Amino acid sequence: MIPKAWRGRRSGFSLLVLAAGLLGALLGASPPAPVRDLDRRAFDLRLSLLPEVSAPLEVVLVLAREETLARMGRWPWPRRYHAALLDRLGEARTVVLDILFPEGGDREDDALLARAAARHGRVVAAIHLAPGQGKAPPRILPPYDALFRGVADVGVTNVEADEDGVFRYAVPLWPVAGGVAPSLSLAGASLALGLKPEVEESPRGLILRLGKARLDLDGDRRVWVRFSRVPPRVFEYGDVLEGKVPPEAFRDRIVVVGVAAAGAGDVVTAPNGGGVRSLFGAQFNGETIRTLLGGGTPRWIPPWAAALLGALVASLGAALALFARPLWAALGFGGLVVLLLGGEQALLASGLWAAPLAGPLTPGVLTFGTGLYLRFRVLHGEERTHRLSVFGILDLVRETRDPKEIPERLASVLAEIRAQDGIEVESPGLSFREVFERTRALGVEEALEGAGKEAVVIETPRDPWRFRMIVPLPEEEETRYLLLRWRRSLPLEQVRSVAALAVAADWFARALTEAKKQKETLYQTVAAMVEAIDAKDPVTAGHSRRVCDLSVELARHLGADERTLEEITFGGIIHDVGKLGIPDAVLGKQGKLTDEEFALIRSHPSVGERILAPVSLPEVAKQAMAEHHEKWNGRGYPRGLKGTEISLAGRIVAVADVYDALASDRPYKKGWPLAEVCDLLYKQSREDFDPDVVQAFLEMKAPEGWVPPDRRPPTENASS
Repeated sequence: MIPKAWRGRRSGFSLLVLAAGLLGALLGASPPAPVRDLDRRAFDLRLSLLPEVSAPLEVVLVLAREETLARMGRWPWPRRYHAALLDRLGEARTVVLDILFPEGGDREDDALLARAAARHGRVVAAIHLAPGQGKAPPRILPPYDALFRGVADVGVTNVEADEDGVFRYAVPLWPVAGGVAPSLSLAGASLALGLKPEVEESPRGLILRLGKARLDLDGDRRVWVRFSRVPPRVFEYGDVLEGKVPPEAFRDRIVVVGVAAAGAGDVVTAPNGGGVRSLFGAQFNGETIRTLLGGGTPRWIPPWAAALLGALVASLGAALALFARPLWAALGFGGLVVLLLGGEQALLASGLWAAPLAGPLTPGVLTFGTGLYLRFRVLHGEERTHRLSVFGILDLVRETRDPKEIPERLASVLAEIRAQDGIEVESPGLSFREVFERTRALGVEEALEGAGKEAVVIETPRDPWRFRMIVPLPEEEETRYLLLRWRRSLPLEQVRSVAALAVAADWFARALTEAKKQKETLYQTVAAMVEAIDAKDPVTAGHSRRVCDLSVELARHLGADERTLEEITFGGIIHDVGKLGIPDAVLGKQGKLTDEEFALIRSHPSVGERILAPVSLPEVAKQAMAEHHEKWNGRGYPRGLKGTEISLAGRIVAVADVYDALASDRPYKKGWPLAEVCDLLYKQSREDFDPDVVQAFLEMKAPEGWVPPDRRPPTENASS
């Protein structure tokens, strides 16, 4: 439901939602570099959470690491060693030599390696692409002639880094003069399966098919490598060469042979969940072969889809912040984020599409935060308006002794408010007929007649004064009305502050005028100030009156005389008057208060004392107001009084105040059942509350059959 304070601003905020959607679309379609980097890292993490790639053939590695180099000497080694290794790998389905042999060396060794590759029959050798001059295509650096003729196939061993220097992609097909050349990984996978890779076009883009595996190619003809959480098995080159590894360990497997020693092998930076790790080239090719065999690599959604997703998240975030209650807005936006995370992970698991996270979330968070800030500013208005209204009341009470001075003082404050916010008190103290006559021309008869005893706001778009508030001023004989009007959209909390000032001034003026009833009227002035609090915050309307009534009942039950009952009556009425000095943003906050905000709340008894210092109220009433947050154990505020140091009135109002706060419905909670309130008060007697007052409350209010918690059977306590 759109809050009342939002009425008249919906069109403006709708434009803000539209602007948020445009921002989301822009950042979704063309995110800046930091957002792209965040998206890549997030995608690395999300990809690592998917199930392992299921490949039809196992890939194992034979790596020459420091251990082998220590035994066999510095790299490079004589090629007869590699020839002997190929003979040891005779049962392998395919051997991928991730070692470059671009030039001939020792003729005998070269011939041995070429013959060994030919005997095996399923060896793939590496070629390297060197940059061409100018716009010329890359130059191919193949193995030496004898080896080139002896191997079953060759493949490009080059790899390319992503924008941030991390190697996430493999390029299965490299453009060369006259066509394309397979990568070393693709050549090895194709030879192992005995299948030729095929590239086909689809509405989604280019697709690489290798048997049952299906891989989407991006615009640069790359595939995203699915790095496994469980790396391929690794055998030490020297152990295989010396026959320490049985030949059946390689039977029907793809074997990648390479160097993995510092200074002797190529090292790449690869993703590792949300971070990075270093891999040698042979390890990278092993992971790439498994990806090519298993398929299921995703394709990024097109830019228009990313723009649409960003616009949707950003506009929803702004709409929630601007039009929903803050608690529901936070829950709704949190649910939106969870839905986005879950939906995109499910889409990724399908293997069809990959959608960015940071792209849509960044504008979503920005617009949601900005919307909450605007909502806070608009709902609670300008701080100066509240200060003017609160201190205007203080000035009237403290400094005015002659009722003739009130109009002048009130006019001064209202003039400042009118100049600042455009709120004008049009005509205070009118009868219903007078109000009806003044507003009938605006076509608002039905709204006015339905107002009853409640304040109403009337919006008339075609009138220069677009908004009017009618506030009833209850009296014994006839209800009078206060009219306020303003031209532009304003939050009702801001208008209520001005209305509270005018209401209090009206009551105070009549109190001073009626000298014979000075005491009674003064008390009504205080009550009117409490009514002003209710006008500002309808959520707690009636709280002070209910606390007053219950306090009188408790005092009577405890045997108080009539004079004490009268004094406690006013103590209950005024107990929260200090909240006039607390900002609405703090009073109405539904989330957890900050330390500074909590300190403001705790100050309201002291503020109430200052407000009513000039008023001739009974001392008992002022004690009730000042001490109703003191605790029996001395841990209350504002003075930390303990036990009977707290006045009886303060102890009584404390119990009544807590009962009404717990038992009353609020927008953010349901009222507690009476039995649960009784349980809490009983448990906290001798800690927070006077046990005698609590006992009186229980005797009066406890539901039939209620038993104190410490006297219930264990099973009943456990269930409760």
